[in-house]
Amino acid sequence: MRARRPDCQNPQPGPGRNPRCPPSPGSVTLPASNFPAAGADARMPRTLHNLQALRGLACLAVVCYHVAGWEKLVWPSVRVLGPVRWFGFAGVDLFFALSGFIITRSHLFGGGRSVTLSRYLFRRAWRIYPPYWAALVSCTALSAGVAGQSLFTPGWETDWFDWVLLVPRRDGCRFVPVAWSLNYELMFYLAFAGVFLVPSRAVPWLAGVWAVTVIAAKVVGWEPGPYWLKLPFSPFVLEFLGGAAAAGWARSGTGRGARLLLAGAGVWAVAALVLLTGTDPDEFGGALWSRVLAFGPPAVTIVYASAVGEQPGTIRLPGWLRPVGDASYSIYLFHSSICITTLFLTWGISHSLLPHLAWLAMMVGSGVGGGWVVYRLIERPLLGPARAGKTGRDAAGRIDPKGPDVGQVERTGRDEATGAVAPGKFVLQLSAHPADPANTNRIAPARVISPGW
Repeated sequence: MRARRPDCQNPQPGPGRNPRCPPSPGSVTLPASNFPAAGADARMPRTLHNLQALRGLACLAVVCYHVAGWEKLVWPSVRVLGPVRWFGFAGVDLFFALSGFIITRSHLFGGGRSVTLSRYLFRRAWRIYPPYWAALVSCTALSAGVAGQSLFTPGWETDWFDWVLLVPRRDGCRFVPVAWSLNYELMFYLAFAGVFLVPSRAVPWLAGVWAVTVIAAKVVGWEPGPYWLKLPFSPFVLEFLGGAAAAGWARSGTGRGARLLLAGAGVWAVAALVLLTGTDPDEFGGALWSRVLAFGPPAVTIVYASAVGEQPGTIRLPGWLRPVGDASYSIYLFHSSICITTLFLTWGISHSLLPHLAWLAMMVGSGVGGGWVVYRLIERPLLGPARAGKTGRDAAGRIDPKGPDVGQVERTGRDEATGAVAPGKFVLQLSAHPADPANTNRIAPARVISPGW
């Protein structure tokens, strides 16, 4: 690293720092609004491993729920996964709460408002569509080759147009059955785009109005006619908004009582199941308001407790769930077709207890393992362009000189006469990594210098 003048050796903020010190050649000036206020999020790490583990848990719940449905077809001596049918579908509810938390933390509290609206929309679309299109092609081929499903039924032109673009429709996508939830994700992302168009202080009020509108429509018994219009009035909206609210609460959360919150979430879910369920778990999963009442508050609580409990070590979810969480989107998209293929290939085997347990392991393992392979071979490479825009690296992982992590050297963050940091500005100092002086592959830890800390 380039040596600095003796009077500029103390880079720390406060009275010990010489205000006339000019920025180093690696300094990048960013608006103050890109950073949370002093003390905010101080207790929370930038990467929350617990949330990634929760992705994995939600994904496994959905896989086991579907395998439990296929288990009925083979008439085993003991239906091992039968109870999972009462709650496995709630993995989707957990996904919605996670989406609300993560997107709010990233774009509202984590400096993401400095991203342009067009870049935000590109990232969200690229995150959803290319992996989905890969799933649509692959699952269609498997369905046609293994199950003999017809690709071109009457009205196929409209069907394929809707499936490719994820146009909301009542019957969903025939070859990727879980695609219905992507309609909600896209709606959430589009709604969140409004954050870029309104002042930050208006966001909670607008979210509250949306939540009240959804509840009021249910109370008065009003239901929109077109299916696409049902989405913004669905109770699933409350789970997304609950996750977003949890991201705001977590900024000042201490982690105290996080375990108690998790226990309370479990008690709530069990009590709701006892009070609200009927005789058919599939009907309960389709009764959206009862489902959200049973699993929405626990999902939001679990997300919040897992986030605030990570830094103090109060809550540490199993590390083996993280790789599953990394691949959760691919597993979610591909597991149905992979498991159905496994079902066809294993049809006719004995289903006494031990062989049936082995069959269950094959079904779940093939869905999870196959999805993980797809993630490594397809999804992760496809996400290269979006990651380059987000991290300042290109698709190969090298630093993009034009990316936001490096940027251009600016001196406007300091008063030209005194060299002091100008009001409303932060100077983000980046230095070369010790093992990589040319700074070609790594971004060294950055120090944020502010005038008032």
